[in-house]
Amino acid sequence: MSDFKLLSRRKFLTKAGSALIATSIASLATTAKTSSQESQQLGVKEWCMVIDLRRCIGCQACFAACKSENGVPLGIEYTWVETHEKGKYPNIKLLFLPRLCNHCDKPPCVQVCPVKATWKREDGVVMQDINKCIGCRYCMAACPYGVRSFTWEEPSGAWFEPWMEKATAKHGFVVKCHGCYHRVEKGLKPACVEACVGGARIFGDFKDPNSEVRKLIDSLSTTRLKAYLGTEPMVFYIGLDEKVAELGRKAPGAIIVHEEEEEEEE
Repeated sequence: MSDFKLLSRRKFLTKAGSALIATSIASLATTAKTSSQESQQLGVKEWCMVIDLRRCIGCQACFAACKSENGVPLGIEYTWVETHEKGKYPNIKLLFLPRLCNHCDKPPCVQVCPVKATWKREDGVVMQDINKCIGCRYCMAACPYGVRSFTWEEPSGAWFEPWMEKATAKHGFVVKCHGCYHRVEKGLKPACVEACVGGARIFGDFKDPNSEVRKLIDSLSTTRLKAYLGTEPMVFYIGLDEKVAELGRKAPGAIIVHEEEEEEEE
């Protein structure tokens, strides 16, 4: 008679259960080990942007390209470049700070939206559905970067290209930078990145250790706007002045003068 037949029902179930548990543990370990590899094979990415301020000349080409690509009307900006004036005559210098949606890993705008009109895609892009938006502007209040705009009236001479013929309303909703997802999905760079004459904007996959953005982040000192708030912004700056970062505002055509710098030097 075989050993199997000599086993009692209790012993058999005990051994079978132990074998099942061991197999499950091994399977979980294998899954955890290959999860990141599978995500790469499936094309799951996490987009981010590095902005090298050493290369930015404040030409506003990114601003113009975004307007043209997305049909952004006057009075609304998805991205812009702030100009900051520091120092006291004759020792004055201009600093430039490109601004856009930071596509935060933990976006507060998503948390406060009562109708889920704004959400975060699997690739990290924070989106805005203008058809779901009820115009409450909670997201604008929650965003610490001031990158969202409200459409008070129907734009004249321009319309939002990605949503053309899809919008049920022409005003009364919030809009923002959407990372040019319609270009990225075709393998193209965002319009602002493509137009940057100094190559200051670098776009790529944060998860890929061989991507240009990841190499820059790993090898150089980078700063993220108001990272202390815990939003985990996915726009990284090289050479960012801390005071410039805190004094920014949505003013593409204005020069922001740092008056406190003048007082300190007197």
